[in-house]
Amino acid sequence: MKKRIGLLVVFALVAALSFAQFELSAGGGLMFDISLNNEAKGTVGSTDLTYGHTFIAFGGFIFFDATYAEAALSFGPAYGGTYYQMRSPGLDEDVEDIYTTFAMNFSLLGKFPFKLGSSFKLFPLVGFSYNMNFKDFSQLNQLGLLFGAGMDYNFQKWEKLYLRAELLYSIRFPSNFQKDMADLIDGSAKMGMLGAVVKVGVGYKF
Repeated sequence: MKKRIGLLVVFALVAALSFAQFELSAGGGLMFDISLNNEAKGTVGSTDLTYGHTFIAFGGFIFFDATYAEAALSFGPAYGGTYYQMRSPGLDEDVEDIYTTFAMNFSLLGKFPFKLGSSFKLFPLVGFSYNMNFKDFSQLNQLGLLFGAGMDYNFQKWEKLYLRAELLYSIRFPSNFQKDMADLIDGSAKMGMLGAVVKVGVGYKF
């Protein structure tokens, strides 16, 4: 019985996808990506240690859209900072290290558009991303989850052009460097990065 139900579900999905009307488009624009407040805390001997990491990137992005899915590639300069706090009797020290790199981010998102009048579409977004850092910062590469919402505005005068805006919340899993630092200080938390991604661009319908 369970096998029959499973086959029916698969058949229904295949049939739905076969008859679904996909609208293909592509475009690009500007993006801003910020991640803050990722810390690991621990102790070494009598010293309390806190390690944290921040990340800010801005630049451009290109995307391909197939109605219910969006694939995007973002790229641009990135600025980050790592900080260490050491607290113990007779020791109160803060160390900060700032770095710059070039970052690329690939994302694949599922979406379900709703029409709002003749010009607007609103759609929730959920999916994953992979953030890549260059210039010897590959240990900071991170896999993450994205969820949020987007909106399209269709230009009445130019039917094939539309304006796209997206606001996404990101949860990035710890990078190899963050894991190593948390293990080094016997960290009580191995946190990834929490932040936001903002995108504004223009798309063209094929």
